[in-house]
Amino acid sequence: MLVIFRFDTRSSIFLTYAIILGGSIGRFIKISREKFGNTGKPAIDYNLSILIIPMLLVGTLIGTYLKNIFPDIGLMSLLAVLLILALAKIG
Repeated sequence: MLVIFRFDTRSSIFLTYAIILGGSIGRFIKISREKFGNTGKPAIDYNLSILIIPMLLVGTLIGTYLKNIFPDIGLMSLLAVLLILALAKIG
């Protein structure tokens, strides 16, 4: 969004949140009805989501706090570092 649409950093972050929310809702609706083939258990592991959702909320709170205290260049630097760390973990 920064490169293609020339949005500023804060607008790009908010729009990314909205896109992720929409995709997550759509994926949840699609997958919530699916079952594993041979066991008949739901495809969503609800016990795992009980662990993940609080961590997601804490991460969102930390991100919102950091967004308010860092300037745009600080946000871009922090996001670049997080992207590099995520890519290093994948590879």
